[in-house]
Amino acid sequence: MRSYDLDWRGHTSLRALNGFLQETARGYATRARLGVDTLDAASLGWALHRLRIELASEARVGESVAVLGWPSERRGLSHHLDFEVTGEDGRSLARASTAWVIFDALERRAVRRPDTAAMPPLVDRPRALVLGRDKPPRVTSPESARSFRVRLGDIDANGHVANGRYLEWMLESTPSTVWSTHRLAAVEVLFRDEALYDEEILTESEAPGESMGSGTREFAHHAIRKRDGLRFAAATSVWSPP
Repeated sequence: MRSYDLDWRGHTSLRALNGFLQETARGYATRARLGVDTLDAASLGWALHRLRIELASEARVGESVAVLGWPSERRGLSHHLDFEVTGEDGRSLARASTAWVIFDALERRAVRRPDTAAMPPLVDRPRALVLGRDKPPRVTSPESARSFRVRLGDIDANGHVANGRYLEWMLESTPSTVWSTHRLAAVEVLFRDEALYDEEILTESEAPGESMGSGTREFAHHAIRKRDGLRFAAATSVWSPP
């Protein structure tokens, strides 16, 4: 774990953790003959549809981090990968579950895998996490909001905003009275559509109910594309006292 993998509080940043998961998923796709080069040649790409992360403890600067990923489920067009992240002493740092789809880069829609791809068998082991099937609760009376304009540095190799940016932007709309006094314990995100360079994005947050007890707070978030008002990403987050 490097110093630039830490956030403003000295904790493992969500950007770094999400990057670890992405690289592990990339290796899996390559072994399945569905790597970036293979898909690019067919005008296809991978898109993250759903993500849930639960954070258990923090990594130390200079510590080696191990990420184990395995195919856990296939449902319709979705390919599910689970992850366990551990520190040098074997302690759990985080668990995650993701759902990915292959999309047509020209028509911008999900498609089935190419017939030439041989998907590895699902791994018979307990799930790291189970993704919820329900949609995140809607934000109807926002408590806080943030606006962003998509920069070149936010764009990934598929030509749209990297999924981790959506997540960061939605979490940044959490009230400062919460993120300044609590730590992020869990987040689940549903990605519906994409944002492109120079578009304006609005993110809003709302607590859907009362405190969960012991000072823990839950929030609903969404990201709206200003040009058409589309709610293209939604999330729930759980914040615990430090």
